[in-house]
Amino acid sequence: MAMGQAATRLSTLLGTFIDLSMPRICVVGVEDASAALTEMTGITDTVAAVRQGFRSDIKGEAIVLCKSGSFDQLCAFVNDPYTKSN
Repeated sequence: MAMGQAATRLSTLLGTFIDLSMPRICVVGVEDASAALTEMTGITDTVAAVRQGFRSDIKGEAIVLCKSGSFDQLCAFVNDPYTKSN
């Protein structure tokens, strides 16, 4: 639900439709996380990662991975003064 709400807000902010894939769940050890993420996403390039921890009745981390160039483009949409492209 949180990803859907985040996509809705991002869509409003950027003025464009955000297409979400079906969630995939894979339980792996930390040492296998890189290979699992590559297999799940198909991304083999360098990525930019953003993490957000959450704590309540459940605890966890939400991680967003973007191809490095895509991350700069995303930041440019929201006028981020810290991107290389600005």
